[in-house]
Amino acid sequence: MTDMVIRSRIEPSIKIEAQMLFDGMGLSMSEAIRLVYNRIKITFG
Repeated sequence: MTDMVIRSRIEPSIKIEAQMLFDGMGLSMSEAIRLVYNRIKITFG
């Protein structure tokens, strides 16, 4: 499986706040996005 690059625009304040929360959970931004995608797949797939 090949990795894909995802680019998105988001308000800087939202990104900063989310990154601080993810850091507290020991997650990188990539891991957090991966979790969201997997949850969508489980819920709706």
